[in-house]
Amino acid sequence: MVKHASDTGIYTITSTNGHFINDDNSKRTVVSGLDRIIISIDGTTQETYEQYRVEGNLDHVLQGTKNLIKWKRELKSQTPYIIFQFLVLQPNEHQIDDVYRLTNDIGVNEVKLKTAQIYDYKHGHPLIPTIEKYSRYQQKKDGTCDVKYDIHDECWKMWHSAVLTWDGKMIPCCFDKDAQHIIRRYS
Repeated sequence: MVKHASDTGIYTITSTNGHFINDDNSKRTVVSGLDRIIISIDGTTQETYEQYRVEGNLDHVLQGTKNLIKWKRELKSQTPYIIFQFLVLQPNEHQIDDVYRLTNDIGVNEVKLKTAQIYDYKHGHPLIPTIEKYSRYQQKKDGTCDVKYDIHDECWKMWHSAVLTWDGKMIPCCFDKDAQHIIRRYS
């Protein structure tokens, strides 16, 4: 699907936890013409990483990223543009500077720090960062937490892109994490 989209001039992006970017998949990804890949890296040590990515293996993610970079160089390709997405959480907030260093050491194009959506935030949560600018939540006078900003039932992304889930469902927005608003199914 990515190769077909790329061949017809459609800009393509994917995001991944990075666990299946082996050497063969890396080469196929570069050859496909994928424009951008976002790799979730939510810790710079295994101990921190697995606090959010339960049973995840940071070494697999780092090796997969290195595989992509190797094939980009070997095939003399500018794409995919590789982004490390660092979901800032209380267990990893002390590693923000480290993820930038790691990015430079490996040769990743960019780091994006992202705030975390916590589902059970009302009474606090151990994942909510203590660094205020990286938290979507604030503590109220009564000790409970609330969302800092008003959430509106709108998403600008659905006007310029669509999301394809791992199992071929097209949904209008990446916030529909459970694919409740299916536009179309692809097999």
